[in-house]
Amino acid sequence: MEAELTCERDQIDGSRDRIAHKSPLWTWSTLAVGVTAGIAHNILLAGSPAILLQRLVSNVPATALVLGTELVWIVMMFVVAALLDNARLFNRLSAHTRIDLIDPSRLTAFARVAVASTLALIGAQAAFPVLWVSPDSSAVAMVPGMLATATPMVFLFALPIWPIHRALAAAKSNELRRINARLRSERPVADGTADLVPLNELLVYRREIAQVSEWPFNAGVATRLVFYLVIPPLTWVAAGLIDVLIERMV
Repeated sequence: MEAELTCERDQIDGSRDRIAHKSPLWTWSTLAVGVTAGIAHNILLAGSPAILLQRLVSNVPATALVLGTELVWIVMMFVVAALLDNARLFNRLSAHTRIDLIDPSRLTAFARVAVASTLALIGAQAAFPVLWVSPDSSAVAMVPGMLATATPMVFLFALPIWPIHRALAAAKSNELRRINARLRSERPVADGTADLVPLNELLVYRREIAQVSEWPFNAGVATRLVFYLVIPPLTWVAAGLIDVLIERMV
């Protein structure tokens, strides 16, 4: 038993060290993805590689715009990669987490990590409608960034949450099955001589277990999640209203 605990501790410490100390391979590979994505986006904006090269050497504002787009993609890729590493760490920790159905409040840490990890990308999603208000904006400028932030959000949310949900559901199902088996064995006989106290205690315990949520959310985390999810649509609506007001004023 002690050897198993030592092995688990070593695995957790190893995963935590990989989060705190990034390897050169991780750094260079993330940089390569960011540079490649930035170049691809710049080519889409320019229309062709030749026009992109022409913009790079034409004037300072055009060069700054190309380099700025490249820098945004590089920074975004590093942020997304770091958040995904953190989500994978909690995904691994879920395999070493003990499920306590009587007090599942400690498991809300997984929900907090999932919500907090998606917050930065939700903020980026909310920024796109503001950029869309500009008359020079286009779908080519917005859609790649929206897809690049929306897709990782799904994994950032699911990686910490889903294993804990499955573990909670399995533990709850097994415990209810065990309680029902005991209830069948301690059911009162026809003459009513059986002790009803253990039976009542089992019934109360079964009711408590049946009410345990299979998701590691409490009211605060769930409210925060709903609030975050509402921000991008509200921003889109606000951007649309601003666009209509600007058109009427002009």
